[in-house]
Amino acid sequence: MNSNNPRLDNSRVIRAPHGTALSAKSWLSEAPLRMLLNNLDPDVAER
Repeated sequence: MNSNNPRLDNSRVIRAPHGTALSAKSWLSEAPLRMLLNNLDPDVAER
């Protein structure tokens, strides 16, 4: 396994997007994306 794989780097922090700017193509796909990212965001995730 490659040790340079960024998926295995536990030091990176994933932040959910804020505001009305879209990360996906439409709001129909943006909503589930933000729900998933909110679970990974340490500021808003349940502990």
